[in-house]
Amino acid sequence: MIRSEVKRARNETDEGWRGLEDRLKAYIKEEVAGLKNFCESWFKSLQSECKPSFSSVPTTQLSQPTSTLENIIPPKTRSMLIFESGNISMSRGDVDDLLGQGWVMDNHLNAYSVVIGAKRRRTPQKIRSFLYVSPNHEYYKRSNARNYTTLISHITEEAVNSSEIIIMPCHLTSHWALLVCWIKEQRWEFFDSLPSSLHRAGIRANLKALQDDVPEAFPEGFVNWPVADAVGVPCQDNSWDCGVFVVKFMEVISSTETISWADQKNWQADMPRFRAEIVAEIFKTFSSSISESIARLDSSDA
Repeated sequence: MIRSEVKRARNETDEGWRGLEDRLKAYIKEEVAGLKNFCESWFKSLQSECKPSFSSVPTTQLSQPTSTLENIIPPKTRSMLIFESGNISMSRGDVDDLLGQGWVMDNHLNAYSVVIGAKRRRTPQKIRSFLYVSPNHEYYKRSNARNYTTLISHITEEAVNSSEIIIMPCHLTSHWALLVCWIKEQRWEFFDSLPSSLHRAGIRANLKALQDDVPEAFPEGFVNWPVADAVGVPCQDNSWDCGVFVVKFMEVISSTETISWADQKNWQADMPRFRAEIVAEIFKTFSSSISESIARLDSSDA
């Protein structure tokens, strides 16, 4: 797939593709702190009338530094695959959407669950043991688009018993919210950045569908455990940042640190930084997969 994308992109705009390839390599080589600055600078410049500045990426890492967004990201390369790992893939457009004001999609959430898992492996004392349920599961089951069982094969009785929480993003028509199960306490908590009773309407059905697919994994009465709205959590003031709020909820809830939601009220104002940090963490976590994609690109030059 990536080889055909390379050929098509080069046929359409060889110069533009070379700039994009150089930039992907810069993503890998740049330190995470520098990448955050780079992404945040990019986002802020998109919100102003001026063209994006890439000054935070050392010019030695870009063979042809440019100050125009059009030259560095040709529109026709949005579908180009940057990396693929298991059931998770990320295209050029997926990254662009995260760094702009685009919607967070299921692949972003799935990728961030891997980020949290990587953090737990590095510092288990700082991250709760968790079981992640991909929002793709029910969609693929209904559409028969792929073998949906690959998305739930990790959900076993042993996995449930060894986890402190279950993290379950929910796509509610055109809105993202988060269900979190506190397993030992046998209760659910619903995190919604646009609180509405309508968003809660499908919770039991989603839980019932999950239990039907892996009935041996969950304790008796799992579907009927009480669901309470998370109180005092940050809320969004637009119609497109719900997915970023879900990512932040996942991050905060998975941490073993005691937090006060009263200290987290300024999330909306921090959206540019949050979006940049999400990209940086995903790229850092999947760096080996991205490097493999770049190696394939390089081999196509031979």
